[in-house]
Amino acid sequence: LSLDQQAELAQRTGYAGIFYSGVKDIPELLAAHTNRGLKVLGIYTGMDLSKPNASFDPGLPEAIRQLKGSGALITFTINGKAEDGDERSVAVVRQVADMAAESGLRVALYPHYGFHVARIEDALRVIDKAKRKNLGLVFNLCHWLKSGDEPNLVARLKKALPHTYMVSINGADHAGDWDRL
Repeated sequence: LSLDQQAELAQRTGYAGIFYSGVKDIPELLAAHTNRGLKVLGIYTGMDLSKPNASFDPGLPEAIRQLKGSGALITFTINGKAEDGDERSVAVVRQVADMAAESGLRVALYPHYGFHVARIEDALRVIDKAKRKNLGLVFNLCHWLKSGDEPNLVARLKKALPHTYMVSINGADHAGDWDRL
């Protein structure tokens, strides 16, 4: 669907807006939402540590500038594996958080099963090392369930709560593979 069609669908079905994947077409995205009284709730982007010069998407700085004043959340995944993964990812996360702060936005690390930041504990470790006031995390139920740490859910959530900017539950089941999560 086009951005206009996506915003129209969100409006027609009673949603407040859309959480958008990527950093392209932000002015058009904002216009499609504004014209319908909706909000761009956030964008989803990240980095891949398996690349030699892992960094954020080159379009992210402009997207953040374009989102200034929107209240959109910048969700950020840290994919790939590297021996110095924390060191490399913390440097990039600091840059992203600093750019977002200049536009009055927040950044939330998105723990994603199988990624360098796969669990709440990984996100909290990077948040602690990055030391940015506008840096938090997303709790996504399906990625949590996939991690197999369900017995520790309450303890992990209590630790994460002060840093939690968003929760995504997606109707996930307790067991199964991605077809159930």
